[in-house]
Amino acid sequence: MKFTSQLLRKAERHVYRLQRSGYEALRKGNLRKWNKIQKLLLRSYYARVLARYKVTKVNQGRKTKGIDGKRINPKSTRQMRLNLRKIKKIVTGKEKWVHLPIKRVEIPKPDGKKRPLGIPTQFDRVMQAMVNNILFVVQEFQIANNGIKSFGFRKGFKTADAIVTLKTYVWKGKNARVIEADIEQCFDKINHAKILEILKNYNCIERITERVKGV
Repeated sequence: MKFTSQLLRKAERHVYRLQRSGYEALRKGNLRKWNKIQKLLLRSYYARVLARYKVTKVNQGRKTKGIDGKRINPKSTRQMRLNLRKIKKIVTGKEKWVHLPIKRVEIPKPDGKKRPLGIPTQFDRVMQAMVNNILFVVQEFQIANNGIKSFGFRKGFKTADAIVTLKTYVWKGKNARVIEADIEQCFDKINHAKILEILKNYNCIERITERVKGV
């Protein structure tokens, strides 16, 4: 089994269809259907393939090792099978996900200070990518539902899209304000307990996170 272009296209289409269905379920307030789609997104074979591919072949830190010193070999068919099998056991409740501690690295900043960076193990990153398939749907629904024009950290959006949107306001003679903000030490000071409380609203995620040890 390899990351062929055909397999990846099928995986992307399958995950997108599930996410689109989940978005529509949220938009219509059909929570029963949304809970079912959460489960499908976690248990999907194609979601597992896509998550592993992103972590080992696409993401910027694909060569960075976590505290266990291990790197998933993207070319190893045997390792890929083992990874996918292990993920399946975790998401179906047959095995526990023991999340290893985060590796801490300090990155120098231009002002002389250092920015702490947390690096999970590569397998934990794959599991996080699986969960992110669900959180992505929630994020897009929340943005659309609140009428927010947001272009930061969103899949498929870039600075050029923000500029085009601003130009349409100008052409229509509307007042437009551009807000550029940087919250100091946001990820260090953010309330993690509150985030975990919010995640409890998503049953399938809670089933996995409640089995996490060593966070």
